[in-house]
Amino acid sequence: MTTETPEIKPTGFITFAKDLLYSAIAAVPAVKYALGVAGIAAAAGLIFLLLRDWRTAFFSILGMLFFMGLRFIFAGLSKTIPKAAQLTFIWFLLLLFMAICAMLFSSVFFQWPLPLGKWAMG
Repeated sequence: MTTETPEIKPTGFITFAKDLLYSAIAAVPAVKYALGVAGIAAAAGLIFLLLRDWRTAFFSILGMLFFMGLRFIFAGLSKTIPKAAQLTFIWFLLLLFMAICAMLFSSVFFQWPLPLGKWAMG
C-alpha cells in the first residue's frame, strides 16, 4: 500500500506576497531592479549583523556588486559572441577568482602582501 504525499501549496501571506510581486513586476518592469537593490541592502545588513563590522560589510558588498556586474555582462555577451570567446572569458574569470582566493588566503594567514587578518579582526 503506497501513500502519496499531497502537494504543499503556499497559503495566506506567502501567496499574497508572491502574487503582489508578480503583478508589480508585470506593471512596472523596473521593480526587478529595485528588488535587486533591496536584496543587496538586506545582504549588507546580514553581513553587519553576523560580523559586527561595517568595513567587512562594505567590502563584501563591493565584491558582490563586482561579480554581479560580471555576471550581467557575461549574460548579455553570451548571446552575441562566439563560443571560443565565451570559453576564454570563462577561463579568465576562473583564473581571476583563483588568484583572488590565493591572495586573500596568503594575506590572512601569512600577512603577505598585506596583513588583512589583523585589519579584518580589528
